[in-house]
Amino acid sequence: MQSLRLDYEALEQSRVYRIFEQSIKVTETKKMYRYLLRQFLRYTNCNTYDEVLTFDTDRLQQVLEDYVRSLSDKGLKAGTIKTKLAHSFC
Repeated sequence: MQSLRLDYEALEQSRVYRIFEQSIKVTETKKMYRYLLRQFLRYTNCNTYDEVLTFDTDRLQQVLEDYVRSLSDKGLKAGTIKTKLAHSFC
């Protein structure tokens, strides 16, 4: 999938993101989660976090499998990939 230029300010106004952000109290944790979510969103070519939520189960499964494969193809180790996924979908 191709990289997409995202309007981060608009993204962070979405209801889903605001609920997510309010659930995290530690600033450094918020920064890390925000970074990992943005990476995943760019990968999906979605314009909003809400758009990802519209994926049906099969589509989401396929996107996640492809994302993991792309991270592996970049040379990331299994533990790093697991961490990225865990922080992106906590």
